[in-house]
Amino acid sequence: MSLKQDAITDGLTGLYILKYFTLRIPAEFDRAKRYNMKLSCIMMDIDHFKHFNDTYGHEQGNVVLKGFAALMKETFRKSDMLVRYGGEEFCALLPGVGRGEAFESAERFRRKLQSLPIIISGQDVRVTVSIGVVSFPDTYIDSAQDFVAYADKALYEAKNGGRNKTVYYAKK
Repeated sequence: MSLKQDAITDGLTGLYILKYFTLRIPAEFDRAKRYNMKLSCIMMDIDHFKHFNDTYGHEQGNVVLKGFAALMKETFRKSDMLVRYGGEEFCALLPGVGRGEAFESAERFRRKLQSLPIIISGQDVRVTVSIGVVSFPDTYIDSAQDFVAYADKALYEAKNGGRNKTVYYAKK
C-alpha cells in the first residue's frame, strides 16, 4: 500500500477515513449539482455495538468491524466511496445513484448483514445495522453539509424507530 493510500484509509477496515470523506464530499456534491447528476449518501451505525464490545471484548468487536467493512466492499460498487465515519459508524457515497436504487442498496446490505453468522466463542452472534439514506437532486438540498446532515437525521430516525431498519430522509 502506498503512503498516500495509508494516509486516507482506516488501518483496521481498509475503508476511507472521515477526514478524506470530509475533503471529497464538497467536490462530489458540487459536481452532482452542476451537472444535475444523481448522488446518494447512506449512513450506517452498527446496532448496540457498545454492548457487543462490553460482552465479547474489543478484539471481537474488531472482528465485527472488519467483517462489516468486507461486506460493504462486497455489496456496494467499486465506484462508491466507502468510509469508516466513526467508531461503529460507516458511510457509502454513491455517485450516479438516485433514491430508489440507493434505498434498495441499503436494504440489500442490511438484510445480508443480519443473516450473516458471526461465530464468537462457539456462539452464533447476529449483528444488525440502522441506516439513513438521502439522495440528490432533491430540491431541499442546497449544500454538501445539508446532504450529509440529512443522511444523519435519517439514520437517527432509524435508530429511534427501533433499529435494524433503513429510513429515507423526508423533510418535514
